[in-house]
Order: sequence, then C-alpha cells, then structure tokens
Amino acid sequence: MPILGELVCPSCGDTIQAMEWNRPLDGTPATTGYDSCARKCVGCGFGFSNSQATTPTVIYRDPFWDVPEFIARESEDVVRRALNVVSRGKKEQRFASRNSEDHVTWTMFQYLVATRKISALAARLGIVTDDAPEPTVLLWGVSITPCELARELEKRIQATLDALGERAYRRSEPAVILDFGMAGLVFIEVKLRSPNNSEDITEERTSRYIDRSDDKQSSRPFVNSDKAIQSGLYELIRNWRILCELANDRPAALVNLGVLARAGEAEERLKKFEESLLATPQRRFLKISWRDFIGAIAHKPLWLSRYIVDRGILDQKGPAVAK
Repeated sequence: MPILGELVCPSCGDTIQAMEWNRPLDGTPATTGYDSCARKCVGCGFGFSNSQATTPTVIYRDPFWDVPEFIARESEDVVRRALNVVSRGKKEQRFASRNSEDHVTWTMFQYLVATRKISALAARLGIVTDDAPEPTVLLWGVSITPCELARELEKRIQATLDALGERAYRRSEPAVILDFGMAGLVFIEVKLRSPNNSEDITEERTSRYIDRSDDKQSSRPFVNSDKAIQSGLYELIRNWRILCELANDRPAALVNLGVLARAGEAEERLKKFEESLLATPQRRFLKISWRDFIGAIAHKPLWLSRYIVDRGILDQKGPAVAK
C-alpha cells in the first residue's frame, strides 16, 4: 500500500500527517478534485494530489479563492460549453489544480476583457496595429464578450470545423480567439510551463488540415506538408489551418504563448512547423513568452501580481509556494 508522505501546508504552515492510501482499482484517476485528496488542510481549503512525489500538486476547494469575484463569473457556463465536448469534464476538474493551464488562461483573459486592455496589450506585443479596437473574445470556442458579433463568431467557427470534417463531439478548440474585425483575427495557443504537445502523426490523420495538392498554391496554409507532419505539433497544425480558413483575407496571427523552446527536440519540432507554413506579412506565426506578455500588461493590480507568482507562470520548473 503506497505511503503518502508528511506535508506542510504552504498557506498556514500546519503539518499534514503521512498516511497509507489505497489506490483506486477501477481505473479512475488517483486525484479527481479536492474531495478525492487523501491529504487536506481543511482550514485553508488546500488538498494535495495523491502522489508520492516530494512536492505533490495543490488542489483547491475553491478554484477562485485568490482572485476577485468578477473573475469567477460565467466560468462554469463557458467551460461546460467548450467546443470539445469530450474534454469538458476534465477541463472543469483541472480548474481546481494550481497547475491548471486553463485556469490561468481564464483568469488572464477575463481580467483583460473586464479592464478593456486587450487591444493595447496586443499592440505592444506587435500582434495588431495601434488602431485596433477591443476584440470579440472566445475561450475554447465560447464567447466571454456576449454580443451579436460574438454569437456570430461562435457559429462561424463551428461551421468552419464542420466543413473540415471534424466530429461534433470532438472539435478543435483554440484556447483563445481574438477577433479585431478588419484589424485582424488572432488565435492563441497557451502553454503554462511545458513545451507544445508533440506526437507521432500520420498523413492520414492530418489530411483534413493539410492537403498535399495545395503545397504550391499561394492561397493555402502550408507550403511544406512533410515538415508539418514531421513536426508532430498537431494542435498548432489544426489551429493554423482553422485560423486561415476563418480569417479569409483579413490579417491573421497564430500566437504560441508560453515558455520559449530551448535547444533540443522541442525547438527542432517548432522550427519544422514554422518552415512548413505559408506565412506572409498578413498571415503570421508568433512566439511570445509569458514574461513578455505579462510585462506588456500596464498597471497590474496587486492580486494579479500575486496570482502570477503563486501559479508559477514565469517559472519553467513549477509554481512558487503560496505565502
């Protein structure tokens, strides 16, 4: 029987005793949320993943305990309407984790929408021009800026995915979509402290996104199908194709937000992906680090600065200990 080690609560400093723990036998994950954590600091609302690791993941009873009330508004509705039906439950479950990429995405863009800072931020980062308006914003294919334009954008992206032959219950869901009208369309693929997901992919699997017959046609998204497939960056391949279809003749940018790739396999894969694209001054792939992204946010409130530290957003090795 596994022994889960003694811990010190990172919030109050109380000791949480070591204990024996029965691993689930039915194939369910070891930790599915706060209630499933064998070790908890009930007073603080902190649970700890059922892992024998020296520093297990913190699981919060309230995922929004450390942010203002307005950040949490509509989060459950948006997550439960995410384009990828299969992933909705896991996304909701992961929101409680200190390491949740989705929670960071939600918190950052909910704040930027509420404070109307997106266009200025995007201009500082060179994503759009200085005269771009505040955009319509979708997270995981669902609007967080309710208006008629947002509803139309939701319908257009679903129609685009249907036209590409995606299954209705397993659609691609770009993490962030920013529609600046005629000033451009932006997709953002968000990574917290890890490189882009890579996998061995086949020509058959990518055929709906990459059509080899189009390699020499200047109007198509890819100029080198082989390099796209060899990159193994399936999420980026899908996002680039969907972006190009949705933008039509407008300026378009796919932003890879996260930790910049270091020398090694991740960097080589990203290089192959970039070389596969038919990019133009109007259709760009941009790599932006969290450090640059956060540095471009003007007048950050104290709660956001603390959140950035606590969630380890600038830390490639893991989150900082909460104080």
